[in-house]
Amino acid sequence: MDTNLYCSTYDALLKDRLVHLSNYPQFLPFIGNAWEGQQNRILLIAESHYLPSKSNGKSSSQTWYDGNKSLLSERERGWTNTRGIVEWADGYALDKTKFSKGHSIFYNIKNAVFDARNISKKDKYLFHQFGYYNYFQRPAEETGASIQLSGNDYRIAYNTIKAIAEIAQPTDLIFVSKKAYNSFIHWRNKEADGIFTNIRSHSVPHPASAWWNRPHNACDGKSGKQKFIDIIQKIDGLIESVV
Repeated sequence: MDTNLYCSTYDALLKDRLVHLSNYPQFLPFIGNAWEGQQNRILLIAESHYLPSKSNGKSSSQTWYDGNKSLLSERERGWTNTRGIVEWADGYALDKTKFSKGHSIFYNIKNAVFDARNISKKDKYLFHQFGYYNYFQRPAEETGASIQLSGNDYRIAYNTIKAIAEIAQPTDLIFVSKKAYNSFIHWRNKEADGIFTNIRSHSVPHPASAWWNRPHNACDGKSGKQKFIDIIQKIDGLIESVV
């Protein structure tokens, strides 16, 4: 694919609304270039970026939110470039079946969507049909670890998803992080501002976790992958309900 997989239609509005996206524009959400032409606009939501192991201290809450992209080296900006990571992973997956743990989330999502839509030839781009971003708006403190949250993180994360919902208008949110989903539900219920009334919210285990391929009670005895497939098929109208 010769052009970018994402569109920048919403960038100015998002940066105007959210100061941290002006400070760290590499955190802008990936919105696929086929987004606006779709009846169902699915936003995939993971947990957080993380920085290389020698970047200690840069992602602490106060340092991060008081700073801007000049805080980071070129390599560190690459590690937190949502669009660059998604584009690279989508292209890399065209002829690969093995990923590093940090990037297997993208291959596993692609594979599940192809299975949900009965697409047997899987050497295709996919993410231009979806949106994707990390719910929490600063990197985790430890490479590959779950983020340790502070008060600012919760509020900024909820303000960010509110802005994306109002500006990009997804029809469905699929969280692939329990921590992100639980935080969103708490703040959505607390704020009760009606923004998400007509937006469907779903949650599945992280695609790089053991629960992606293992049945468990939180997924009604299904694997995370099967629950994700059911959600996609329900959104697509291929099945009537997700049990």
